[in-house]
Amino acid sequence: MAVDVKEIMKDIDNDIEKKGYKSNDLSFINKDVISADSKEYDYNILNKRIGDAFYIEEKMADVAFYRPISKGPKGWFQKMIRRMVKFFVIPMREEQNTFNEESLISAKYMFRIIREQQKEIETLKEQLKEISGK
Repeated sequence: MAVDVKEIMKDIDNDIEKKGYKSNDLSFINKDVISADSKEYDYNILNKRIGDAFYIEEKMADVAFYRPISKGPKGWFQKMIRRMVKFFVIPMREEQNTFNEESLISAKYMFRIIREQQKEIETLKEQLKEISGK
């Protein structure tokens, strides 16, 4: 059975028209990061998401070489293969771990700078409101 893309698109267009959406209402950006009334980023949610991402990255930064080996003939072959590639894989693993750690440090440093800039921008906006209000 062939998929009729034109028919599917027509159905989607009809749904959009029925619901009364305008083209500027349709956005594929994550809605929970943008506040509904001002269309500006909600930095509290964004900071939490980035913090969660850093937590996951920290947990996954270390690439493990030794993984559980099954028993029996399959396990014996896994041990042999591990011994044969060990001289080659371990240095690559160490290089990857170093890269992961340095990337994480750089990302955290950039995030800290962005947060500081964000606070400075908010302070300058408040000062501008005070000056323009006088």
